[in-house]
Amino acid sequence: MTKDAHTPEQYSALAQSYGQLQKAYLDKASEEKQEWDRRSQDIVSIAAKYPRPVDSARYLYEYYTYKATEAGALATKYSQLAAPVTK
Repeated sequence: MTKDAHTPEQYSALAQSYGQLQKAYLDKASEEKQEWDRRSQDIVSIAAKYPRPVDSARYLYEYYTYKATEAGALATKYSQLAAPVTK
């Protein structure tokens, strides 16, 4: 749909879609942040096998945060394209 969008309505729909995607990624990041915090409490040994469960939770948190930022940038881009041009 991103390649076929040419009207403000289509851009607005894309912006809304990316906004919802951003919210979903932020929700997942929040869940992983809580899991990361929980797993950080249970670190037993420095010599634990890599990747430790705490590492996995951190990587997932960072991934979801990155994807949310990416979706937010696209939502902003398409919102600006949907806005009427004033002269």
